[in-house]
Amino acid sequence: MSEPARLVPPLGLPIGSVRALVTVTILGTTWWLLVRGRPVHAELHDTVLLVLGYYFGARRGRPAADTLAGPPGDREANPSDGLHLPRRLIQALIVVGFAAVAWRLHEHGKLLPEPPPLLVLAASYLAGALARGGLFAAGALLGAGASSWIGHLLAAGTLAVVGAGCAVHVLDVGARAPTWLSPAFLVVVGFYLGKR
Repeated sequence: MSEPARLVPPLGLPIGSVRALVTVTILGTTWWLLVRGRPVHAELHDTVLLVLGYYFGARRGRPAADTLAGPPGDREANPSDGLHLPRRLIQALIVVGFAAVAWRLHEHGKLLPEPPPLLVLAASYLAGALARGGLFAAGALLGAGASSWIGHLLAAGTLAVVGAGCAVHVLDVGARAPTWLSPAFLVVVGFYLGKR
């Protein structure tokens, strides 16, 4: 009787390495385009949002078990994150990378008054993701009643801004919409989805 074949991670790298390389490549390209003032094409824009959702949302629970792309993560057998990097380093790289792009644009006078929408959305999503722990701690400190009210206010405010932002597009009244609505839409949606 032969020994069962052992499943080898993709390219023989630690589990998660290919995802980490894909992430670094997509974000590096996007950051370069933003710093150079070049347009970020729709496929990159949308993929950045997937990367943020993966690293700051879907990944925080249990490891994904995508056996077609490779064996599921096993921290005991493979204590390193992808590319033999310490746990959470890719997340830190994402935060530092977006901060560096914002700083570079600021230094060249290109950040304000109209920052790139992708940068606003990414920054607000990351702020929501980073605020998640603080909101959880505040909720525990304030108690269930106050925490519920804060949650209701955040949800109602988010729904109001999203409703107004979507109505502008449905009614085709973008030219008459207040100038603050578009950036507010990005900030509010990004923060709310990031904090979940």
